[in-house]
Amino acid sequence: MLLQKNSYKYSRKNISEAKKILPKRLKIASICRLVTWKGIEFGIRAMQNINGVYVIFGEGQDRKRLEKMARNLN
Repeated sequence: MLLQKNSYKYSRKNISEAKKILPKRLKIASICRLVTWKGIEFGIRAMQNINGVYVIFGEGQDRKRLEKMARNLN
């Protein structure tokens, strides 16, 4: 899983980094402020059962918890 800082202007480097980890399989992306009530953790948990990649773009108070959750599920 890839978490990117939130910004409307992504550099070519950010985009090429994301493309490198996105093989030819299911790709899901979320772009939002990372707060608990958005429910991003449900998407992270769901990826355990899906052959795909979940890319999350955002910043917020829930970022560290979501990063930890993603690392523990891998």
